[in-house]
Amino acid sequence: MRPLLRTSWLAWLLLFAAPSLATMSATDWERLLPGLVVEADGSWKPGAPFRAKEIDIRTDRLSGDQVELIGPLQSIDAGARTIQILDLIVTLPDSCKIRTEDRTPLALSDLSPDEWLEVDASGAKGALRARRIKRRNSDPGKEQIEGTITAVDAGRRTLEIAGIEFRVSKSATIRGGVILALPRAIDDDHAHRTAWSALGGRIRGGGRFQYEYEPETEFDLNPARPGNHTRSNWAIDMHVDALLTPQLEAFTRFGQRGRRIIFDDEGDEANLSQWNLKQAYVVWRPRPLLALQVGRQDFDEPREWLYDENLDGVRLRFATGRWRGEASVSTRFATISSRQRDRTNWILVVGREMKRLWLSEAYVIRQAHLRQTDDAPVWLGLRSHGRFRSGVRHWLELSALRGTRLGEQLDAYAWDAGLQLRLLRRTRLTVTVGWAYGSGGPNPGDHYEQTGFQDNNDKFGGVASFKYYGELLDPELSNLSIETIGMGMRPTKRSSVDFVIHRYRQPHPQQRLFHTNLETQPRGGSREVGHEWDLIVAFEEIPNLDIEYVLARFEPGSGFDERATRALFHKLSVVFNF
Repeated sequence: MRPLLRTSWLAWLLLFAAPSLATMSATDWERLLPGLVVEADGSWKPGAPFRAKEIDIRTDRLSGDQVELIGPLQSIDAGARTIQILDLIVTLPDSCKIRTEDRTPLALSDLSPDEWLEVDASGAKGALRARRIKRRNSDPGKEQIEGTITAVDAGRRTLEIAGIEFRVSKSATIRGGVILALPRAIDDDHAHRTAWSALGGRIRGGGRFQYEYEPETEFDLNPARPGNHTRSNWAIDMHVDALLTPQLEAFTRFGQRGRRIIFDDEGDEANLSQWNLKQAYVVWRPRPLLALQVGRQDFDEPREWLYDENLDGVRLRFATGRWRGEASVSTRFATISSRQRDRTNWILVVGREMKRLWLSEAYVIRQAHLRQTDDAPVWLGLRSHGRFRSGVRHWLELSALRGTRLGEQLDAYAWDAGLQLRLLRRTRLTVTVGWAYGSGGPNPGDHYEQTGFQDNNDKFGGVASFKYYGELLDPELSNLSIETIGMGMRPTKRSSVDFVIHRYRQPHPQQRLFHTNLETQPRGGSREVGHEWDLIVAFEEIPNLDIEYVLARFEPGSGFDERATRALFHKLSVVFNF
């Protein structure tokens, strides 16, 4: 811990000595620019203007004339088919759907004044037309307006969304808006939470502590050989975010992580402790939807199928209308990984928002070895992920691998497709099915490889993400077919239970599985690798505390020795954000 304490003395000093200032500064106002989507939470009384107390600048985008209103229904004019909410008149065309929280259809006559509604509309003040209306539970003091900023007046402390002007409280807080990010249909498990701020909010920071307890049993599939072990992993991270100018921000994230061996049959693992600089970059935003990021930064995407890695690079992100994309060149300094060392990565991604929370993309990723000119794989792909409609989500990955790997011509392909259906709205009971396939063959060039930066980590409707190819096996999608079915539910808003089953087969039987957690390999005489089931339980109801438990069991198939037995894996993870 000493290197961490020496490095982060300024952060600790600010944490305990600097006042936490929530008042919006002039710099905050300069971050509120026309064209950005904001979610404004506040309070409202009939005849008085809406007053925002919290403003979140969203990374997902709405069409310029879309607006969402949440608040009590004031009045209904059935003849004119209009309602009044937050002192705004909204017209209800015949196509407008009115439903309850559990999606039960309602008629306009079923609504009554003072009940709370969520209204999705389009247009401008005086000409708003509702597309969907949902009855909600009453929540006084939590009224909300969401949409695209059309005007800002810092002097009068007012914002305008779709022509709707409202005031911003002097004590209001503002979050987000500095780094332009591609929209995500899922929450980010590693979102940086602000625990303290100083200099009028120009410097902010926080941290997280994570502890994991992991017993592993029979990963060699042979109870006659020693090999069981139990370890604990811990990590502490700190982050500091400095807004240097309205267009320029600096960010750093650093910490220390370690491993402690509690039990080891073979005695070949050792305790370790390592300090590292995870991120350190500056980002320049000359325009609201244009950002240039330089330094060690987090390359991440929703399913982490392509990459989830901290890389040293230069990245340009942009968005215009429904189009968005990024272009980057990166490497990784000071790494021991052979798949990352001495390589330059060129990444180009262009996507189009088909509808809200549904994005389609095309990408090209090229890796070039600095010294070996015959080692230059290229990934070409199309992908789609997001929500078709309420309660129906999907993902689709189509990828071709070309170029060369150590002189071998690459001609491989992969896909990963899945569909998630929500069966019950109240408990968010969902069923998820998926099929992933990575090609294989008699030649090394026939085997698909992922980029080496992937984590294969996502959520199936719960509050916690997990390894969607199997928590125990956790394979790379190479010469492998994975069929998945899962069921999950949320007993409460911030807790979930997922049960997932996987079936693994090799398209081309061989005596190797690529990058799995098993400590043995198949015989190569059968395609059947085996089955795995995973149970993931997550609880995040306590503020700043996330608890997760994973139980996984792998049953080997006929591809392994007939005497092979099952493997077990447990993981208890506790994360505290501060």
